[in-house]
Amino acid sequence: MTYAEFKRLDVYKTADVVEIFDENGIEIDDSIPEEALDGMDVKGYFVKSGWLTLELGESIAEFE
Repeated sequence: MTYAEFKRLDVYKTADVVEIFDENGIEIDDSIPEEALDGMDVKGYFVKSGWLTLELGESIAEFE
């Protein structure tokens, strides 16, 4: 599922805070516009007390 698709889910819409990391566990810079991340795949997510942590990775579709 891409980040753009994930943003339509209730788990994203109801989160108080969203933190985004890449596949190496490095936080993605807040200065990168969300639109630039929309094509990336959601590799995993974790929710705790309103905090949503996402792991994004390269989409296989980008290489096809």
